[in-house]
Formats: sequence, C-alpha cells, structure tokens
Amino acid sequence: MVSKLPIFLLTGMAFYWDLRYRQLPNWLFFISLPAIALQWRAGGLEGIMWGFLLIAVTHLPAYLNGWLGGGDLKMALSLALCLGQIFVRAWLFASFISGLWGGIMLFRRRGKAVFFDLAALFYSGRATSGLGFPYGAALALGTWTALLLG
Repeated sequence: MVSKLPIFLLTGMAFYWDLRYRQLPNWLFFISLPAIALQWRAGGLEGIMWGFLLIAVTHLPAYLNGWLGGGDLKMALSLALCLGQIFVRAWLFASFISGLWGGIMLFRRRGKAVFFDLAALFYSGRATSGLGFPYGAALALGTWTALLLG
C-alpha cells in the first residue's frame, strides 16, 4: 500500500481548485510523483498497468468526446498510477457521487427541464444546460471514500 499523505494532499488541493476555479493546474500533479514511485518500487507494476487500462477505457473516450477536461484526465491518471487496483473502487465511488451531484445540479438549475437536457445529452452527447461539472472534486471525494473505507 502506498503512502496516503501525497494522495490526500493531491486530492485535497484538486478538490479546492476544481470547485474554486473550475480547472486543475498541471503543477498540482507533481505531488503524485512520490506516490507513483513508491507504487512502482513496491512491485506494483501490475497495479499500474491496470490503472492505465482503466483510464484508457473509461476516461480517455470521455476526454476525446469533450465530456471531460484535460485536468480531470490527468488527475484520474495520476490517481490510477498511485493507487493501482484500489483506483477501481475510487472510480466507482466517484461515478456514484458525480451522478448524484450532477442530477442535483441539473434539477436545481433547470427544474422540470432536466428531462429535455438528458434527452439532448443521450442524443447528441452534449447537454444543453451549459453547466460545467467539477469532476475532479467528485474524483477526490470518491478517492477519500475508497481510502477510508478500504
């Protein structure tokens, strides 16, 4: 198991930056380098490869379609490399949290028009509300949940 301090530092700062500025700066991910090195040194090559595979399957298509920003992709990749197979749990928690959070955001902002926004999302791949979603903050919450529960 890797040291949790760099991971909590990375996710805490990303949580703040994503909510405050709606972007994740590149310098933020240098915090994850010690944890990645520890994972590599502990023989976690298999976990690192699973992290790459999971990001390639889940987050890369979302980034290429414009549903996910570059900072969110880099955060997910650095967490996958730090956590290895634990990232699967973190990603599942983050998916659940982001689904709830996004639904609440749409409903509070648009009320009954949520149905039409979701229909546009499924039809065209883009929501019509224009609301940005802080996925980095949801990923941070999912990571905290996975680390504290597991």
